[in-house]
Amino acid sequence: MWLWVAAAAMPTLCVLVGGWLFWLATDRPAVFVVEPGIAAMLALHVASPFAALALLAPAKLRTGDTGVASRLLIAAVSGGVVTSVLWGLFYCDAAEYWAEDGQSGANIALGLLLLASPLLVGAAMALAYWFALKTTGRKAAPSCRSDDLTP
Repeated sequence: MWLWVAAAAMPTLCVLVGGWLFWLATDRPAVFVVEPGIAAMLALHVASPFAALALLAPAKLRTGDTGVASRLLIAAVSGGVVTSVLWGLFYCDAAEYWAEDGQSGANIALGLLLLASPLLVGAAMALAYWFALKTTGRKAAPSCRSDDLTP
């Protein structure tokens, strides 16, 4: 399913491609580009809300509600936006740190924000799904039972 593709694509974009672009822009490798163990941990960290959404999707799709797929897409896109913004903040802060030759110190607040990012992204996905549900409503799948055809 496409949600598993999102669960694989977001860590690839945020951790690996973002680290590589950071390396090109600053001529300094991001730590997790050089350390495969850190890259693997961060990839799991980034993928976890998308994997949770992909695990919940089959149960939601079996409800017979025809609007579930579009609401799942909205939730995944909102999670992608929040994840991209958080990792963009990280790379901007890291570039600023290197531009000042390490004089600015560690941004503890951003570190804690990234640590809590799976919860924040999951909350954004849940809110997006709920908002899409409230604006579109539930749509029952058409029934083919014979007693539904009688006037």
